[in-house]
Amino acid sequence: MDLGAVGGLFNAPPASAVAEVSPTEGGWLRGSAKGAADFVASLAANPFVRDFVLVVLAVLVAILFAALVRAIFAGLGRRLAERGFSGGLRLFSLELASPGQLRAAAERLLSALRLLAYVTIAAALVWALFRVVVPSTAAEVLDLLRGLWLSLVAVLLLLTLVRALHAAAASLVAAIGRKEHDIRPLRFGGFTILPAPVIEKGLVLAIKTLGWAVALVLAATAVTLILSFFSFTWSWSKALLGFFFAVINPIVVAVLSYVPKLLFAAVIVVIARLLLRLFKTFFSEIEAGRLVFAKFQPDWAPTTYKILRALIVALTVVMIFPYIPGSGTDAFKSVGIFLGVILSLGSSSFVGNVMAGVSLSYMNSFRPGDRVKVGETTGDVLELTLLVTRIRTIKNVVVTIPNSVVLSKDVENFSHRAGVSHLILHTTVTIGYDVPWREVHAALLGAASGVRGLLADPPPFVLQLMLDSFSVAYELNASTDEPRNMAIIYSDLHQAIQDRFAEAGIEILTPTYQSLRDGSASTIPDVGP
Repeated sequence: MDLGAVGGLFNAPPASAVAEVSPTEGGWLRGSAKGAADFVASLAANPFVRDFVLVVLAVLVAILFAALVRAIFAGLGRRLAERGFSGGLRLFSLELASPGQLRAAAERLLSALRLLAYVTIAAALVWALFRVVVPSTAAEVLDLLRGLWLSLVAVLLLLTLVRALHAAAASLVAAIGRKEHDIRPLRFGGFTILPAPVIEKGLVLAIKTLGWAVALVLAATAVTLILSFFSFTWSWSKALLGFFFAVINPIVVAVLSYVPKLLFAAVIVVIARLLLRLFKTFFSEIEAGRLVFAKFQPDWAPTTYKILRALIVALTVVMIFPYIPGSGTDAFKSVGIFLGVILSLGSSSFVGNVMAGVSLSYMNSFRPGDRVKVGETTGDVLELTLLVTRIRTIKNVVVTIPNSVVLSKDVENFSHRAGVSHLILHTTVTIGYDVPWREVHAALLGAASGVRGLLADPPPFVLQLMLDSFSVAYELNASTDEPRNMAIIYSDLHQAIQDRFAEAGIEILTPTYQSLRDGSASTIPDVGP
């Protein structure tokens, strides 16, 4: 704006320049109109007035656009409040955002857009003022305003994306917490590779790490864009972008080159899983008795499946090992050698127990649920694994015995033949020679007949084991099909024997009975005719 032009407003044209019209000639009105037109023309030709009018018009247009923006966003806000978000945002069964969270995010987005519109109007007004007042610097001002406006847009977009990313990550973490009971452990061939709590923590850590990584990438992108918006920092943006590509490009190339190897390893794992499912179904049918082989017992099926499963898993690991990242490096090889030495030194007992477990399975000495006696331990077999055998005693104590120890002990199985020919329980008493053996037999058989758990068919029987110096050893034998109740049956049988012998007046000699002979009477009982 030329301020010197302001003085021109007050330089009225000379009197000679104005046409003199005599009032007597009737042209006074035409003269006044012509003078007013010349005055308006002089105002329009004055640069100060022109610029002043342009500034006023620019301000009025800015105010009009601001009012229009306010009305538009007010209408959008009312419509958003009326409609709302009923379903929320879901990914399959996971709720990423509730209706309230979506409404709050939409309101924040509208506020950001409204602020951006106001800033745009203000920037346009400033540029217009500079264009009018200082025309020589209008291009520089326009470049600066454009860079500031685009930078503001980039910052607002960055903040919006970061907040949306944070909300999505928080929603995913909360959804994982709600679905923690639905997360299953990662198994391969019956082996638990990752339990469910570890998978849950790993998912949460992966989501948070991915969120931070994406936020850093967005921030770096925003910085690069902001530097490119200004002419004096454009070279910095180019250098920074080249640095990012130099860092990221090798990582992307390495990941893409590893994809074929990963797919091949995945194919191997899928084939191994299919084989394991096939063998599991096959041996399950054998164990259930629906598939019969003449020389293959159903009890061998679980152990055979475990052996095949271990072999398949080992073969799968060996096959996919070369496709693991870093498997060919010296550090990886050193770690493998170290682990191999440790396993070879500490696996002697492990391998011995495994071989003993396999031997016990194929020897068919016992099965889960059998009442057995291993050494001094008597109880029911809970499970037979490749490493240990677990037995629950009659005192409800679980005893874990290594399979190598079980293989070296005598195993008494009370249940293995009980369902075929019944289990025979036996107990011994010593009675003096003065009691006829027929009375002892009758008392023992009568005691056995009243004990619950002892079978009447086959009937109980008595054996005379030994003729000692002072007494005779009688053994009562009775059959039962309840080997799990051996302790209770023995207790009831002993009580019944004591009651029967007391009723018959028979003395149980424990441990021996010594008779002092005076030569007057004989201790030989009267057996009758």
